[in-house]
Amino acid sequence: MSENESTPWQQAEAWEGKCQRCGEESVWHTMSWFNTELICDPCDKAEWVHPDFAFVKQVDFLYLTKKREYNYPGPGWPGVDGRLSEELKTALQEELEFEWGEEE
Repeated sequence: MSENESTPWQQAEAWEGKCQRCGEESVWHTMSWFNTELICDPCDKAEWVHPDFAFVKQVDFLYLTKKREYNYPGPGWPGVDGRLSEELKTALQEELEFEWGEEE
């Protein structure tokens, strides 16, 4: 990591009272599962109902447990109506050596 890059933990300390996704002011925040943005409650709730949410949580868990990678930045937020590409999902499954089905 270069000295200009920040870890998710350093980004969490950078909360300035505005959601880094929608820009709304908020007293509450959490880090996105999809990337390192600090997001408000409505943006967090949008993630929880996203069709790729369970996949992203599994990938995050495997980065922690298999790779001991605590600064995984996530695959990126595809937007409320977007989806992670099949190519990205396949690459992550190969890298982390797991299989994923939509029923999971």
